Amino acid sequence: MSTNETKQVQDVEVFIGARNLKDQIGLIMPTYDLMLEHIETIRQAATKTKVKENCDDTEIELEYSREINNTIGVFGARGTGKSSAIHTVRAYLNDRVRRDLNVILPIIEPDNFGQNTKIMGSIIGLLEQKVNKLLNKIEKKTTREDKEEKLSEFFNNCVYRQNNPLRSKMNELIEYHLYTESEYRTLLTQNYADLATHIRKSSRMLIPDIEFKRKLHMLVNELIKTQKAFGSSKLDEEILIFIFIDDIDLKTIKTRELIESILQYANHPNIVTVLSGDYDIFAESLTTALLQDENLQQSNLRPGMRFRDGGLESLEGRELSQEEEERNPTILQRKWNLSHEYLKKLIPPARRHQLVNWNNNTIPLFSFGDLKFMTQLSQLMGDDSLFSYEVQFSEGKQSVERPIKSSYVIFDKKPRGLVNVYYHVHQINKLKASAEYQQLPTAEQQQKLFQSVKALIDTIIMSSTHLAAKQREFMDQIFRWGDQAQSTFIEYGKVQSDNRLPVLILGELIRSLLEDVRYSESEYQTMKQQVFEEMGKHKADVPISDQNINRYQGYYLYYVVLGITAHSKLQSGFLLLDELFSQNAQNEEDIYYTKQAFSPKAIEKERIVFMSIVHVMRQNKTLISDLFSKGYYEENMDVKRSLNFLQELSSTSSQFDFVEKLFHELISGEEQIVKLVEELKKVPLCSIDNEVYHTIIVNTLSKIMLTDSLKENFTSNKDYRALQKINQSKDGEKYSSKTVGQLLQRIYKKIKGYLATQLVNSEIDSLRLSPKFYRGYDAFMNEVRDGENTIYRRVRGVVGRITQYRHKDKLSIDDYKEIFSEVKKLSQNSYVWFGRVEATHFLATLKNEVSFDLDVLFTESSEYPYPHLIREISFYLQEANPAIQQDQQYQEAKRLMRKELEQALEAVKYGVSQELEQLGQSLEDIEPSGDEYDQEN
Repeated sequence: MSTNETKQVQDVEVFIGARNLKDQIGLIMPTYDLMLEHIETIRQAATKTKVKENCDDTEIELEYSREINNTIGVFGARGTGKSSAIHTVRAYLNDRVRRDLNVILPIIEPDNFGQNTKIMGSIIGLLEQKVNKLLNKIEKKTTREDKEEKLSEFFNNCVYRQNNPLRSKMNELIEYHLYTESEYRTLLTQNYADLATHIRKSSRMLIPDIEFKRKLHMLVNELIKTQKAFGSSKLDEEILIFIFIDDIDLKTIKTRELIESILQYANHPNIVTVLSGDYDIFAESLTTALLQDENLQQSNLRPGMRFRDGGLESLEGRELSQEEEERNPTILQRKWNLSHEYLKKLIPPARRHQLVNWNNNTIPLFSFGDLKFMTQLSQLMGDDSLFSYEVQFSEGKQSVERPIKSSYVIFDKKPRGLVNVYYHVHQINKLKASAEYQQLPTAEQQQKLFQSVKALIDTIIMSSTHLAAKQREFMDQIFRWGDQAQSTFIEYGKVQSDNRLPVLILGELIRSLLEDVRYSESEYQTMKQQVFEEMGKHKADVPISDQNINRYQGYYLYYVVLGITAHSKLQSGFLLLDELFSQNAQNEEDIYYTKQAFSPKAIEKERIVFMSIVHVMRQNKTLISDLFSKGYYEENMDVKRSLNFLQELSSTSSQFDFVEKLFHELISGEEQIVKLVEELKKVPLCSIDNEVYHTIIVNTLSKIMLTDSLKENFTSNKDYRALQKINQSKDGEKYSSKTVGQLLQRIYKKIKGYLATQLVNSEIDSLRLSPKFYRGYDAFMNEVRDGENTIYRRVRGVVGRITQYRHKDKLSIDDYKEIFSEVKKLSQNSYVWFGRVEATHFLATLKNEVSFDLDVLFTESSEYPYPHLIREISFYLQEANPAIQQDQQYQEAKRLMRKELEQALEAVKYGVSQELEQLGQSLEDIEPSGDEYDQEN
């Protein structure tokens, strides 16, 4: 841990409880900014509301043009951070800029009330505290000028008046509140001196609620007037009084009282009531209260009874259609619907703000101060943290921390659970960074760390709603804690299928902190394989048994990904799936192709998988070398498949990829061409033909696009004239895509038929070799660094025999297929040490530098101008598909991958040679011989 990180950990104060979330509020309340807008809208509306005061009889005439309801709701399940959201709003309203515009009462929590405490009474008590505090400030801090001008009503010759307007209205409010209480009403009627006094006291109790509401509004007006006079706020800005009532769902017996208090009394334009709670529980409480009001038992009725519209005939016990059920709801359903309507009036839906649970995207950002949860976890686990990684976009720039989201599934989705885990992680980081800990003997350090780690794991399990339900299995069967790390076991073999992922992550966390914890490596690897088999499926229904597949077949890409995730570091596996799923987030299909054919979607899916692997490779510098080692030492076929995929994709040029995407509709019919050839020859083609023909056709199309020799104009051909007219058309003369599409499909059909016919003709069985081909050829043939009888030497002999050692500038298709097959097998042979790199380079040459001989393919006798049409089609396709470009980022990734593959092979090769040297052996001694290769093939 760096000095800066240590200071950060030491400076952060972490506590368990509600707090001001600051900028994090948006993560659990996406509509927070809208809530603040609601408050400002209420403030503007209060400014426009007319309130006339008659000073002669101290009565107020309220001229509200509508019913006032300034209630705002903050809803969410238990532990989602409602109290913290309220603290955040209060902090916003009470900051230095807005303080004078807001009168903020302390938070009211009904669950703390006893039977004798009323919600309205507590609001009056809190108002009195605010009034007393304001009057105290006025008495002690008012300047002489203000005493004589703005606050003259509070002073008489600069002497503070105890009986001032604000105090008088506060006292009147308390008095009239007492009139609404039955105990005080009884007391007043029983104590009087004469009839006149009795009549006067009784008259106040005829309409106590109305009078109390009037007195409350008078006090609010006076309080706002006084606050404006004493404060520094502008005269045109309205002051609001905020009442916060938290956890309204906890005290169900207070539900009805709460609603009545808000609807009857708190409907002043300048009063804003903010309620928080679980909406469903609140609605249930109100429904229960409404049922209790009906006294059903006294009427011998039950909540489940139904009645006909307007009648009392019971439908209980009868089978009803859905329409009848909707027309004749039960008593309970009626009250439930009524409670929802009631709550619409109390808390308008437009002013309700629903909190959301934290998720794998937001949990990493949970923080105290500037110290994010993922940063704390990274400091805890070190460089191989499962929870984040560093990305450096360019040299000299500071790296950026990014989360590995898949790993956060072990944490609770509610702040109440997260804060407890954060607290323990912070305590461990603080412990390890402390000078006192570092000075302890190693044994004591390990024991202290062991105790802290156990407490952390227990907290993760107990704080998570999902994991807590299975705590006995975790604590008794899987994580068998001893009194120290050496006596602690992780039983990976006893994990149930639905617990594998959390156990894998928790186990890795334990093992990274406590190196001496014991476990079975084979059981761990088996469970790791099972976890990534399931995680990697994503949206796909992958048959695990179907593994012997080739490119463009079945779920080939799934097994490519699995070969890396299951056999690399756990961090790399999670990161690869994260990257893969995020790149495919907008795609409704699964991330793997399933058809046994080339297609644009297959190309794109391969690119996504390849780029995701490169992204992981940039973070894990030893990824490829680790895979090479596993492929060699363990002879792991899954890993070999993945490495072969990376080699194949990294060997094609940007021009090849560009043409492949541009002409995908034409190229995707190559299987039809092959089938036509099979029918004409009456002989089935070998399995490698599809790849060979695909490569040749793409390179031929590329050559046609790039050649300048097609000077002749075939204006006599109607298809050619049509394409020229389309390409030369202006913006105002665009032709419909359907018309152009029909023309292209007709031309494509002719091209495919022509190619199939020509391929049967032996005269076209000729491939042109470019100058670049022979540069690659020379490098492959002349790099002799092997023994006398190696596979490399044997393959060079085959290539030399076919090409007559550079005396040919053309090859037959059959000869090309043989060379292609031999070189490809050499490049992917994990038992071979000599010639694999050279074969990989030459294979790239074979893929990019061989095409049909255009002079032979398109003879002068051909009546249909195929190459000219293809060239015109390429012009149209580039214009119509500007998004199809040569992907330089993809090519750079390929270049980087080629380099890594070569270096990884050389690193493993060096390691093996060092081992052999110690035994008096060499690579030549274990290299398979050419004779053995001939026998196997």
